[in-house]
Amino acid sequence: MPTRMDSFVSKTTGAIKGVKARIDGLSGVFRTLAEQHGEVSALLMRQQGNADDRTLWPEIRKQLLSHERAELREVYPVLAEHADLVDFCEQHAREARELEALIDKLDVVTADQRWSDLFDELCDRVMSHADEEEKEIFPRAQQIIGSKGAADLDVAFKATQKEILAMA
Repeated sequence: MPTRMDSFVSKTTGAIKGVKARIDGLSGVFRTLAEQHGEVSALLMRQQGNADDRTLWPEIRKQLLSHERAELREVYPVLAEHADLVDFCEQHAREARELEALIDKLDVVTADQRWSDLFDELCDRVMSHADEEEKEIFPRAQQIIGSKGAADLDVAFKATQKEILAMA
């Protein structure tokens, strides 16, 4: 369970990512996704190197899975309707499956060093994935679907993520 300080740092990092996204011309769902990348990144960094105390793991797990599953249900099907984005969508689906498999492994590993190694791999993958989305996919998608499309998709994404979180 994150402490109040962990939550504060996470939300602040997310807000900073949101401001950067807005400056970069992203709106709607793309800004929300960038904010969530910032929030989970802060938690990942706080957890990294501390395999003995896995108190942040349940929150990190919940955030990552709800984010990815809501993206897969709401965001990427809409983006896949556009020929310029199909390759990105297929790559995202592969990466999401790999991420879930890695999370499943982390759930069952008990040895601290093995857990730490897997967690480091997860951090690398999440950071790389988020960076690629924010620098390549989101700007192109924003241009293609426009502000209205991004705003509409934001509503759908948030509703689906809330539903996923309620079932967790």
